[in-house]
Amino acid sequence: MTRSFPAYVLLAFLAGCQTSPETFNKPMSRTFAESTPLEQTWLLGSFWLPASATKSGEVEDVRKWESETGWRQTIDSALADPQKKIPVAVFLHGCGGLSATNWLFIELLMNEGFVVIAPDSFARLNRQPQCYAQSSQTYRYRIDEARYALSRLTGVSWVDENKLILAGHSEGGEAVGMWSYPGYAALISTGADCDETNGKFSASADTPALSLVGSMDPRELTPCSVSGRGSGSNARIVKGADHQVYTYPEAQEEIRKFLKNCCN
Repeated sequence: MTRSFPAYVLLAFLAGCQTSPETFNKPMSRTFAESTPLEQTWLLGSFWLPASATKSGEVEDVRKWESETGWRQTIDSALADPQKKIPVAVFLHGCGGLSATNWLFIELLMNEGFVVIAPDSFARLNRQPQCYAQSSQTYRYRIDEARYALSRLTGVSWVDENKLILAGHSEGGEAVGMWSYPGYAALISTGADCDETNGKFSASADTPALSLVGSMDPRELTPCSVSGRGSGSNARIVKGADHQVYTYPEAQEEIRKFLKNCCN
């Protein structure tokens, strides 16, 4: 993870420049043309439904909504039982957007029965990748995207809010480490070291968390501290793994174990 500025500078900036809570609580714009950049990260995000929850018995890939009611209606029609509670994972992609290798992480989550929703940070007009010098604005974008996703999912009939988790990789994993609000039942950060938050997760101590980094990651990362956290919290350096640590069997097993301990 690029160390472009001290953690205290970033946290001071975020404290002073928080997006208004009303942004997350108000109804979504009626049409896509009227939507805000933040709303567009949701509307142009990717939504995957696990085979265990769909009418077809197959994975359903549904995306690109035109309105607030559009995504709910489409998902409701694809689910075997829209009233049955389902675990949900909000996934924050890395600095370059959703990648092909991210599918291995997403597939793992779906195999554990999770709906996976990945907001598209690059739906924001003129949003540019910042893979080597993330700015405070970039991290504020990512946290706002996680907050907005949470606001859209809260109160939805099929969302199991006791199994609503936030996961992310690299830049997205750093944002997971910075998450300090209530709402997500558990956190998973991969390929990130919580460098912007003094090496530890910012969420309350009763929020279970998992941090995984690879021993062969060229960034030479140390996992985020989970000291004082229960419910299967863990921090691991996966031997032989590179930056895409979640693609390695040992890391995948750690994620499965964590999901069983934290969210069942």
